[in-house]
Amino acid sequence: MYKLILTSVALTAPIACNKLDRPTASSAATNVVSRDLVFSGVQFTPHDSHPLKVALIDRDLDARLFIADVGIASGKFTLTKEKALVDGHRYFLDYYADVNGNQSCDAPTTDHVWRIPIDTVTSNISITDTHKMNFHDSCSSFRDVYAGPTGDMTVLITGRLLLGDSVTDARGITPGQALVGANVFVEGFADQDTVTDSTGAFRLSITMPRDQALLATERRLIMWYTQPKPGKTSADWDLADARFGATKSVALSSNLNIGDQKLQYTKAVNFRVLSSVDQNGISTCWIHSKTLGSNLVIWSGTDGTYTVDYLPPGSYDLAVVCPGYQNATTTVTVGESNARSASDTAPDVILTPTP
Repeated sequence: MYKLILTSVALTAPIACNKLDRPTASSAATNVVSRDLVFSGVQFTPHDSHPLKVALIDRDLDARLFIADVGIASGKFTLTKEKALVDGHRYFLDYYADVNGNQSCDAPTTDHVWRIPIDTVTSNISITDTHKMNFHDSCSSFRDVYAGPTGDMTVLITGRLLLGDSVTDARGITPGQALVGANVFVEGFADQDTVTDSTGAFRLSITMPRDQALLATERRLIMWYTQPKPGKTSADWDLADARFGATKSVALSSNLNIGDQKLQYTKAVNFRVLSSVDQNGISTCWIHSKTLGSNLVIWSGTDGTYTVDYLPPGSYDLAVVCPGYQNATTTVTVGESNARSASDTAPDVILTPTP
């Protein structure tokens, strides 16, 4: 037996945005209202020694929003997820006790698996469930990597993108608000990208050869969001528009659900590459980062000035390779910013000609 307790929260404001590097007409979001979820269990003493996992499935998006590990003590547990639900959506709350301890969900009765349907959400939801023996085989909710019809591997990644608390914006976008139309892709698979919907949620399926999926134990999930300046239309879109970016490393053979990911402002970093002989600029260099891989956006000038664009806050080691010169490295540091089109300047890189 379980019960639903409904309460209310306030509305948030609508936003509009564009997909990075693919300017299109702004898509206005509907008013998105996020709700809290509290899930508790009682009389689960038989599973005090068993791991318990919980998954929330959005039935309208056909997407898993999160997987959570929950500890059971004296037959009781509680899981609280703020802003996990959206008004107007329906969900499944799936959970299982890993009875055989193999760290995967096995069909009942090997593991004990349950499903709780949540009908159309209008308020905060609180659910209390008791241990029972009427199981539901919803193990598919906990799987991420599976073989497709051609034998290739398919990775399913789901999550939500929200505006970071540290970000301010001239248009008054509210921190914690869902980002609509944000671009999401896995490093190396940009051709299989997706875009967040009006709730900030996304569902991304990446298909790759089986051997590649097994060998590539970690890749980065890339998330970008573009907000036009006040008073501008899609026809006025240019590089000066505000960009937000975030990355997250995800293991391809394990749980890939990322939950809520808050985005921050990105910055451009400028530096010059000069010859040690005459201090003239070198404009034929290749700039690479082991951290960022091939996702660097590089602009170069004839005077040897280089701009690495759209970097999230952090420090990055850059390799500088120029024909006729010895290779060099430089470190650039990107600080937090809440200013539009912000940029930092790094020290000059001085290269010695190859003997």
